[in-house]
Amino acid sequence: MGKNKQYKEPRMNFTIRLSREERDYLDKCSEAKSLKPSEYVRQLIMSGGNIDTDKMKDRRDLIEQIARLGNNINQVTRLANTNKYIDDSNLKMISYYQECIVNLMKQNLVAWG
Repeated sequence: MGKNKQYKEPRMNFTIRLSREERDYLDKCSEAKSLKPSEYVRQLIMSGGNIDTDKMKDRRDLIEQIARLGNNINQVTRLANTNKYIDDSNLKMISYYQECIVNLMKQNLVAWG
């Protein structure tokens, strides 16, 4: 799923003018939170000025890890389809990947409280 598809309504442009000092500060703050400046400003607006990006970063990391694990599972599945069978080591690998996903989700649930 592409990033733009996760939003229910289209985004509208909004332009503000910043001094060099203000822009440098925005860049510094957004970089410290591992966000793009536009994402940082959106979070500021939606959270009333209090940004807790730990959940966002954890969520992004979790999605990335799940995507990687899914890719590995797809590779194993493709191999099984090509060979017309699947051996125990491939099944164990898929089971391991599923455990990894569950563990990542548990870690995030604990971290998010």
